[in-house]
Amino acid sequence: LLKKCDDLTIMMEIWFEPFAANYKNALKILEDSGFECYVIKDLGDLRKLDYADILDYSLEMKKKLFKNQVNLDNLVFKKN
Repeated sequence: LLKKCDDLTIMMEIWFEPFAANYKNALKILEDSGFECYVIKDLGDLRKLDYADILDYSLEMKKKLFKNQVNLDNLVFKKN
């Protein structure tokens, strides 16, 4: 279904600590199905994020928003 739908947007909350296998598996499935990953910027617009940079982004958010206490975010996945 993920590979067949061309106009599909998925939003997923990801807890980066612990970055459990279920998140790794879900991200792999989305990437293999042709979805691009985006973060939601402060004003609500989207910024593309390479899958390889997701963990680096999580560290950035942990320092910026959560004062090193919680490390989660909602990522958007769109098929283009």
